[in-house]
Amino acid sequence: MASHSPVTQDAQRYRPRDTHAERLAAADKAALARWNSATNTAWYPDYHLAPFTGWMNDPNGLVCFRDRYHVFYQYHPYSSDWGPMHWGHITSEDLVHWQHQPTALAPGDACDRDGCFSGSAVTCDDKLYMFYTGHFVLDAPTPSNPDAIYEHQCLAVSSDGIHFEKLGAVVRPPPGYVHFRDPKVWFQEGRWWMVCGARDSAKDLGQLLLFTSDDLEHWDDSVWQVLAVTEDKNVFMWECPDFFTMGRREDLKILLFCPQGIRANEYDYRNRFQNGYMAGHWLPGGPWTVQREFRELDRGHDFYAAQTFMSADNQRRLILGWLDMWESPMPSKEHGWCGCLTLPRELHYSESTGLLRMLPARELVGLRAPEVTMVPGVVLDDNSDAQLLADCTAYEVDITFNTETSTAEKYGLWLGAEVELFVDTQSNRLVLNRHYPQYMLSGYRSCEMPTTVLLRLHVYVDRSSIEVFVNDGEATFSSRIFPDEGDRALRLFAINGTADVVGGNMWKLKATIEH
Repeated sequence: MASHSPVTQDAQRYRPRDTHAERLAAADKAALARWNSATNTAWYPDYHLAPFTGWMNDPNGLVCFRDRYHVFYQYHPYSSDWGPMHWGHITSEDLVHWQHQPTALAPGDACDRDGCFSGSAVTCDDKLYMFYTGHFVLDAPTPSNPDAIYEHQCLAVSSDGIHFEKLGAVVRPPPGYVHFRDPKVWFQEGRWWMVCGARDSAKDLGQLLLFTSDDLEHWDDSVWQVLAVTEDKNVFMWECPDFFTMGRREDLKILLFCPQGIRANEYDYRNRFQNGYMAGHWLPGGPWTVQREFRELDRGHDFYAAQTFMSADNQRRLILGWLDMWESPMPSKEHGWCGCLTLPRELHYSESTGLLRMLPARELVGLRAPEVTMVPGVVLDDNSDAQLLADCTAYEVDITFNTETSTAEKYGLWLGAEVELFVDTQSNRLVLNRHYPQYMLSGYRSCEMPTTVLLRLHVYVDRSSIEVFVNDGEATFSSRIFPDEGDRALRLFAINGTADVVGGNMWKLKATIEH
């Protein structure tokens, strides 16, 4: 509604210097030139999604369209630092082998002058509809808009999944909302729905706003409701919402989002910002009723802005997250690129426990080299450790410990000299610790030990990341690692006692990213 749009005058006087097609071509040309001049790819992943140059953050527009998976992402092609956001684009037929596509969106039009921020995608009538936040930086702050920004939701449409036509703004912010972004769109009971992250100016609280439409292109933004709002007075923004059904009950919903401002509490909420979920019940026209309160989705150092999408057969809900964290050191910037995404994961929800589990997507067996290495059962003590790999950059290890017969105060896996995944029997916690003082990265993340006798650690390691799945997704850890050349040996260890290794398997993993 133009009557409450502070950007209306600014948009009318703004004239882009280049066409959208010219800006897209310039972005791709600059990225290619930067990649060709790169001299150090030591940490560039073999099988995780990353920009071949420049900056990456949130995954966007995750969708299967015409038998191909599309992953878009927040992208700055001109620098390894965050900047005016574009949408990068990668596609796959199998979730294993990926191909970079031309840049999908570039800012600079009247609807998105200073950035094409995060959003989502849906398919309808054999077209791909992308909803994203058009971002503006205004000339000066005002009492009602101290951040001097304006954000509204925009639409772009494609017939081939590669080239997009911008249709402009479709949802403008209600009065009193400045931060208003990250639209997630879905279809339910004959209508389209959109939920957006928001922050009201009066109370300064994070919340989600809900809108609806008959046809995707026309949204009455004068009719809206607050779907949910924080009860934590420290939480000033809810970002990157996702709202989806789990199981056969249409009213059983998972609300996935990123609350900003939660204060650390003992072992919980240790990252700059969190990504987690609530479970509850909702049907169109009714209220959101919380059944399970907020839980962190991942226990690692680097996990944010996760979004879900359906598998090609429409039978499984999959998820990808940003494998980094705001305002943390990012050493790969010096190499000309920054940011990557997690592996594709399958989601499973238990209504009885309220636990949302993440497991590696079953397609990921396609990453494995043909040879499998058996990890034999062994009992380690203080005077021994067992090297599993000497200097491999990309591998998968699936190993099990018997916690009942292990007596060590500390036992688990060492990755080089600076990363360890271990059981701390004094605190009864499973710990992922990394120590890179040269990059100002040091500290651990942990979760409570599972109550089962057997502890299964399913671990994926790439050149600059580690992802750990504990006991079939009871917990996960996602963290970036930055080992020196020649410091990648993987070893089993035990300190002050014994560790009973039941056994396991290892695979070297193939490079699957095509530039």
